[in-house]
Amino acid sequence: MLEYDLVPALLEAVRIIVEKEKEAGKILEEAKAQADIIKQEAQKKAEEAFNEAYRQVVAKARQKALELKKKAKEARTRASEAETILKKAEEHTKNIQNRAKEKFDEAVNVALSEIIP
Repeated sequence: MLEYDLVPALLEAVRIIVEKEKEAGKILEEAKAQADIIKQEAQKKAEEAFNEAYRQVVAKARQKALELKKKAKEARTRASEAETILKKAEEHTKNIQNRAKEKFDEAVNVALSEIIP
């Protein structure tokens, strides 16, 4: 009879084990679902961080390009101004040389007219 007394206790133990396995399965499924949600949120945040970093790099690159373009324009302007100044200086040099030649010729003529009356 002792063996028959154990049967209900064993059945109860098996029922409890099955119930706890079901609970463990539910907990595991919930944990997987939470892990998926966390993974998706982390991926979304990572994408947002990447996109923001990308936008910042592009903005800096654009700003640098604008600065370089401005400097290049300024350099072209200065080069043009320098070229204009150089042309004017060459013109002045030619004018001075022409005047000097005229004055030299004039001085020679005056000297010759003094020497040869």
